[in-house]
Amino acid sequence: MSITRGVVSSWSAIGARPVRVSATEPIALVLTSNEVNENKMFYFDSFDKALTYFVEAKKVSNKTRTYDQMKNAVKNGTFKGNLFKYLTWAVKKYELIVPTVVCVVKYDSDAAKLKTNIINAIADVKKIPSKFKIRPDVVAVPDFTSDKDIANQLIATLNYLRARSFIDLKATDGSDAKAKREQFGSERVTPVYTDLVDWNTLTDSSDVFSANFILSILRCVVDASDTIKEVGWSYTLSNKVLPVAEADMDIEFILGLGDETDFLTQNQITSFIEFNGVRVWNYQTCSADPLLQDARRVRIFDKLTFAVLPVVFPFIDSDRGVRAVQEAKDTIRDFVADMIGKDVLIGGIVELDTDLTTPQAINEGKFYIKVRTQEMSNATRIAIKFNRENIYSDVEYKIIG
Repeated sequence: MSITRGVVSSWSAIGARPVRVSATEPIALVLTSNEVNENKMFYFDSFDKALTYFVEAKKVSNKTRTYDQMKNAVKNGTFKGNLFKYLTWAVKKYELIVPTVVCVVKYDSDAAKLKTNIINAIADVKKIPSKFKIRPDVVAVPDFTSDKDIANQLIATLNYLRARSFIDLKATDGSDAKAKREQFGSERVTPVYTDLVDWNTLTDSSDVFSANFILSILRCVVDASDTIKEVGWSYTLSNKVLPVAEADMDIEFILGLGDETDFLTQNQITSFIEFNGVRVWNYQTCSADPLLQDARRVRIFDKLTFAVLPVVFPFIDSDRGVRAVQEAKDTIRDFVADMIGKDVLIGGIVELDTDLTTPQAINEGKFYIKVRTQEMSNATRIAIKFNRENIYSDVEYKIIG
């Protein structure tokens, strides 16, 4: 029977759609190397595959280069740049399977030319969504974010992608850290007091590692840590143990008493403490807006806003007319309820924003849905007070008696 005449039967799904937020968001790494003639970008699905590719990419005596040959090239100074240093560290510390774009910066012995190449590479990160069809959620630029010009280019790129990163302050003391932190005012970056020290297996020696890189990797690891609720992206980085030897500078931390970390925390600066291992301490942005200083809060609402876009998109120009708006509301309401059930949000109300959805807006087919919600609070201080009172004398009587 023709579909243009007679009886035709079919079905379609009507109602709320499930929304899922990935716990393994893509990461972009901006690393330097003298083995490229110009800045280039490469896509991999894991750090291990990235390292293997760059180890074997260079031909040595018409044979594929081995890991040991690469290691010798690093030790002998033949290889310039930080690409192998950081990829090797990440692979040896974590089994991290995450969409990874390595932006390889052309190394130059001239510091000014290298700086220009790095700034250009960070700007090119904006092209990743169109080139590889993924949006990097974390961008790592190890060793160079202490430079104000490079840091500002990073912030501009993060704003464009609505992504996150860290700034290495490389401060000499708390006052220096505060002064450097005040040069920026973005909810996209977390300023970090000092770098970290660990064993470099390529040079067989102790080495300084950029906190920008290590915390970027930690962000991905924490994202993927929750395999049950799959909301690791909503977790803070503070009080997480790092697989490193120590901080680049000693930071006074006295459990239960005022110390150097208090000043840093009050000025939105992340530091490291040593308590049963090296731990991240504090996780704030350097935004001037108090509501945007909690890095965890910013990331939660970034994730929520991105998560609803693909499931609401099909309702645009829907043949169901205004009923599609109701379905979109139901979809968002179910999503908010799911986030409440997973302890990401503490509550939520989904409603049509009647202030914006005016008769004129309706004539233009524009509808505005408002979600009134709040994230589940994260404890940053738990105060315990012991009061000595004469309330147990009867117990002593019984003991004596």
